Amino acid sequence: DLATLRTIQSVERKIVAKAGMIGRYRAWLAGALAANPPVQDDIVGTMLVWAIDIADWPLALELGDHVLAARLALPERYKRGAAVLLAEEGAESALRVRAGVPRAVLEETLALTADHDMPDQVRAKLHKAIGLAFQAEAEAFDPEAESQRAGGKRALVDAALTHLTRALELDGSAGVKKAVERLTADLKKLSSP
Repeated sequence: DLATLRTIQSVERKIVAKAGMIGRYRAWLAGALAANPPVQDDIVGTMLVWAIDIADWPLALELGDHVLAARLALPERYKRGAAVLLAEEGAESALRVRAGVPRAVLEETLALTADHDMPDQVRAKLHKAIGLAFQAEAEAFDPEAESQRAGGKRALVDAALTHLTRALELDGSAGVKKAVERLTADLKKLSSP
């Protein structure tokens, strides 16, 4: 399958091909995830990358959890560690396609990678993606809807501000200063009687 992928130049077509190929590895992955103790496995690492590429977030998180908990390495062709890859690719995908990665996936990624070392800029991207997701929810907030978040719009704005401020602390050039200013103003309006 890797040889086939090398013959495809289009990234878009590679993603389609990976989506068709990944099913062949499901049984292998189930066995690898059940192995006790976990063992180094290039197929598991490769499928983690493919799951991210095809936006199969449940599989990516399941494999990411396994790889990170067992401290397994990705295949040598990947230049980043698993925690950095999971955080950066998830965040970049969310930032490229705003509704493409559910906020819950980003938050779970943050939790999975919390104890793993990575460049501050990568963790900042993840906080930025989460913060912008909360900001979008705050902007779309409908107080009349029955399924709204407890705490209302204020809780959403506060959560967005928390993550965007953390992104700014980690990387002064994260590109969130204007959003922080706007959310701070929104929070003041929501706090006033």
